[in-house]
This record gives sequence, C-alpha cells and structure tokens, in this order.
Amino acid sequence: METKEIINKCKFEFLNEVIEQKDIRLSEYKSILEAIKDKNFKFEADSTVLVLAKKGKMFEINLIGAIVWEGLKKKFRFEKIVKIISDFFEADPKLIEKDVNFFFQELLKNGFVKKL
Repeated sequence: METKEIINKCKFEFLNEVIEQKDIRLSEYKSILEAIKDKNFKFEADSTVLVLAKKGKMFEINLIGAIVWEGLKKKFRFEKIVKIISDFFEADPKLIEKDVNFFFQELLKNGFVKKL
C-alpha cells in the first residue's frame, strides 16, 4: 500500500510513547496550521519547529514536516496536506507530494507512526 492510500484510509496510528515539543515561537498559536495563516508568521522552511522524541530518539522537524505531522493528526487526506503546503510555499504540488511521501516513510521507519 502506498503512502497516499495509507494516509487517505487512515491505515496508520501514532505511538503513545511519542513526545512532541513545538518551538516556543509557536506558543501563541493553537496549531501550526493556525500559525501559517497569520501574515506575521515568519519561519524558514528548513528551521526546526517541532521535535519528536521516543525512547531516546529525537527527530527535529522543519515547517513542512510539522504541517504534515499536524495534518496526519487531524486525519487530513494526503491531497489536503499537499495543498496546504504547496499553497503556503507557492510550490509545485508534485514536488510537495514527494516531500510528504518521504517524510511519512521516515516517520514509519523511525517508529513514530505504524501501519495498521
């Protein structure tokens, strides 16, 4: 089953032992998705905005990864996650699809989510 299908059919789960810590600059927002709607929100695409930790593993996540993570938690479809990111960064959706696919596979490989 490919990433798009796994996400769209919610054939994955988050592992309970994962701890997440958002960047302090995000504390005034309820979510990362809310933050990127704010015209005053300023983050470089490659700067760390979220850290995931699990049994001694730490995973520093940039803005794109953080949007994917939050979209997954909200059970957004693959296409919606891609659209949010491509709209925010004014980027080609085909490139963003590859990023989302890669990031989801990294989450699986590192044990932050698992397939059902």
